[in-house]
Amino acid sequence: PSLLCIGWVTLILSVLFWLILRDGVKPVEEAKSELPKTRLWDALKIKQVWWIALAGFASWAPVTGIASLWGVPYLMGVYHWTNQQIGYLYILFWLGLGIGSPLMGWVSDRLKSRKMPFYLCFGLGFIACILFMMAPHMSKAVMVILLIVLGFSASLQSLTFGIAKDIVPPQHFVAVSGLINLAAVATGIVVQPIMGCLIDWHAKTHGHVG
Repeated sequence: PSLLCIGWVTLILSVLFWLILRDGVKPVEEAKSELPKTRLWDALKIKQVWWIALAGFASWAPVTGIASLWGVPYLMGVYHWTNQQIGYLYILFWLGLGIGSPLMGWVSDRLKSRKMPFYLCFGLGFIACILFMMAPHMSKAVMVILLIVLGFSASLQSLTFGIAKDIVPPQHFVAVSGLINLAAVATGIVVQPIMGCLIDWHAKTHGHVG
C-alpha cells in the first residue's frame, strides 16, 4: 500500500509539473543573449566538480546506510525496540534533515562562506556516526539526539548544489547538478552493500552482530 500510494502521488505530481511548470525559454528577440551551448564532457573536466560530488556522496552516506536500511535492525537489536517504535524515532532523523537543508543554505549566505557550514556538518556527522556505533553504551535519550544530529549533518548535501552554482560557468550547471545528484544516489549502490559485508564479517569474527 505504501508503494502504491507513493506511485500515485508521483504520477499526480508529474501531471501537475507538466501542466504548470515552464522551462523559462527566452523570447526570440533575446535569443542572442542565450548562454553558449556546452557538452557534458566540458563540465566533467572541471576538477572541483568531482570534489563537490564526493562531498555530497560522503554527506548522504548516513541517509542510505543508516536511515534507509541498516540503522533500524541495528537499534532493534541493541535496545530491543520494535520496528514501529524505531520507525517513529527515525522521523527525528528526517526532521533534522528537513530543517538542516534550508538552514545550511541560509547560514552559508549569512556568513558569506560555504566552507564553515561544511566543516560544521562534517564534524557533527563524524562524531555522531562514531557515537552511533557505540549504541550499546549509549542511553536511549542520547540515541534520540544522535538521530537528529545525523539527519542535520546529512543536510550538507543540499549545499553542494549552491557551491557548484558558485564556481562553475552557468552553461555547465545543469550537467554538474546532475552529477552531484548521481553521487548521492550512488551511496545506495556503494554504502549499503559495504555495510552489509562489514556486519557479516563482524558476526563471523565475534559470533554476534551487536
